[in-house]
Amino acid sequence: MPGYEAKPARSRHSDEGEDEEEETDDGDDDKDDDEDDTTPRPQNQAVYSVAKKPALPRVTIPSIAQDFGAGDFLTHLTTFLRERSITASIPSSPTFPVYNRLHLTLPPIPEVSTTPIKDAIVATKSERGHVTTHGIRKAKPARFSTILVRVPAGDRSKGPVDGLRVAQVRLIFRLSEDPSSFREPLLYVHWFKPLGTFNNDLGMYQTSFSTRNHQQRAGIITASEVFASCHLIPRFGRAVDPTWEPHSVFNHSPSFYLNPYLRHFDFYNLRYLLDLHRFRNHPRHGVVRRQHLQLVQNARYRPP
Repeated sequence: MPGYEAKPARSRHSDEGEDEEEETDDGDDDKDDDEDDTTPRPQNQAVYSVAKKPALPRVTIPSIAQDFGAGDFLTHLTTFLRERSITASIPSSPTFPVYNRLHLTLPPIPEVSTTPIKDAIVATKSERGHVTTHGIRKAKPARFSTILVRVPAGDRSKGPVDGLRVAQVRLIFRLSEDPSSFREPLLYVHWFKPLGTFNNDLGMYQTSFSTRNHQQRAGIITASEVFASCHLIPRFGRAVDPTWEPHSVFNHSPSFYLNPYLRHFDFYNLRYLLDLHRFRNHPRHGVVRRQHLQLVQNARYRPP
């Protein structure tokens, strides 16, 4: 399924030693235990964590552009630092620590469970097949998760998805490994268009990549702005193109549906709350509610 990654996060250990690196097939080569976010958060907001050591400690700007598809990385980073009033100097030949995964602990949904939900955001470059001491390691395509981002202009009174926007993560990084620098993980993302078109037959929002002057809209966000991962379904049309593959479908499909049926978390936030909002704001909401209460009272009353 393109753009979705929801495998359980790796277990945290009590010791502070370095984990033994293994040959795995999921592309998760970040070193060491997860480093938790200790910043106080609202009760309904996800808590993030990343590995203590990055998978790629020093990634150059040309590599970021070529391997991760972030051609305007420095431009967007400069804009981000200026708009957030973050004091950080960018050297003439900068390198950045890059992570494969951002782990999220999503808040539980009381109507469903009291257990927090584990989520994972992935951004890994493609790897060529090569020979290792364990044998031949197969080539791996690049993997870039899609997410829902909290955007400042949102007004949740207009609906549960107002204030949420879809994006594809291309890079997970930090400004520096220096503990005295800005420490929150950052994400370089490609933006999708705002969620406005709703397909009533499918019960899904429809969206597509956002462009400006025929160029992909992009930007940099903080880890705390990530609401959750999300799953997009390609809009296949009348027939499915057999050449489309999970790792390249974003380059071919003209638009996508935002899937609300994958997890209880998605259904609650993208369908249940939406239907509830529509019901409460329906012109006949008061009449329908009175009729419902009357039916309940009639059901409770049983003549002797």
